[in-house]
Order: sequence, then structure tokens, then C-alpha cells
Amino acid sequence: MENIESYRFSTINYSKFTKTEMNVFLALCVQLAEKKEEKITIPLADLKKLSGIETTSKPPILRAIARTYHRVTEPRIYYTSADGGESLGLLFYNYLIDPQTGSLEVSVDSGLVGILNGMESSYTEHTLWEFVQIDSVFAKKMLLYIMQWRVTEEKKELNPKELQSILGFPQSYDDKRIGERVIEPIKKDLSPLIEDFKVSNMIKNETTGYSFSFKQIPKQTHVSAEQE
Repeated sequence: MENIESYRFSTINYSKFTKTEMNVFLALCVQLAEKKEEKITIPLADLKKLSGIETTSKPPILRAIARTYHRVTEPRIYYTSADGGESLGLLFYNYLIDPQTGSLEVSVDSGLVGILNGMESSYTEHTLWEFVQIDSVFAKKMLLYIMQWRVTEEKKELNPKELQSILGFPQSYDDKRIGERVIEPIKKDLSPLIEDFKVSNMIKNETTGYSFSFKQIPKQTHVSAEQE
């Protein structure tokens, strides 16, 4: 599939991700997008620094990598070509930790290299450093969702049940707690990072909910690595 006309992510559910796992996930996306290669090798020391892991011992970063990898092997990217072809690919596959060199090797579907090249506007080290500094786990998760959503839309409306299912806050939270512990931190942390970001309350079909709006990323045409 030479010329990729469009693509979309199946939704990654970040509800069970820890802060560290989300940092590792975004660090991997950054490296793959910037290096423009099907396979990358990252020194574990660099990955620890990129993902904000402060411990000097290897086990924590190795555990975080393993957990992160298992969480992101299910998401797929569906993409179509100019000639009408269709395909489905994994974002990451085949990771290898080399204890001798202290490095991590990660591969990405060859058909998705061009897509990752076009995603640099979302996955950059500038974004990563800001992401690592976000304190609220709910704000971290929401930022990752918005990075997916804004490829195809500029607004997302969610009722409390839908919001709970993707952010993973306790089901016992009432509207007041959702507002104080989830919505307010999201507003505070993400407003400086996302262009035209707004959160508002809404009532739809007699059910209260929340509307998240943001600037949509312009549609791009992505080419395979062989065409570059």
C-alpha cells in the first residue's frame, strides 16, 4: 500500500494506565515519529529520562516497558490507500530488551511509518516534556485521547458513565466530585497545551454530560518510507 490517503486509530483505552506507563507510551511514539524508521533502538537510560522515571535501577523501567507494551498491543490503525486498498496494522510490535547493551528495540508496522511521520505535530519531545510534568492522571489520559480524537473531529461529548469508562475514576464519584477531581484538573493542565481547548457542561436527552472541544488537525496525505 504505497500512498496512504487516510487513517484512524481504534480507540486505545487508557483507563488502567498508570502515569509511568503513559509516559513510556508517549516516549515510544515520539522516538518512532522522529526517527522515521520501522525499527528503533533506544538506550534504557534515554527512555528513563524521556519518560520521567527517576529511579536509577533497571527493574522499574523494564516492568513499565513490559506493562506498557502489553497494554498497547491491542490498538489497531485502520488505513486506506488512494487505489482503494484497505489495511489494519499494529502500532507497536516485537519489542526486545537487550540486557547486554542496556537498550530497547521496538518495531512498527512498515505501512505505518509514513503515518507516524505525519503525526509529529502531535508526538514531539516538546509535547512529551509537558506531558511528563502533568500531575493529574486524568489530565494525562484525556490528553492522549484528544491526540487521537482531533485527527477526525473537533468536539467530543461524553456522559458521566462514558467519561468514567475511559478515565477510570471511581464509579462512586458524584457530579460534584467529578467536577472537582476530574474536570477542573483537566481544564487547568490542558488549557495551556491544546489549542482552542474548552470544557463545558451539557444536557443531552435529559442526561448531564461534558463537551470537550479542541482544534482539529488538518487532514494530511501520508506516504510510505519507500516514497520519501
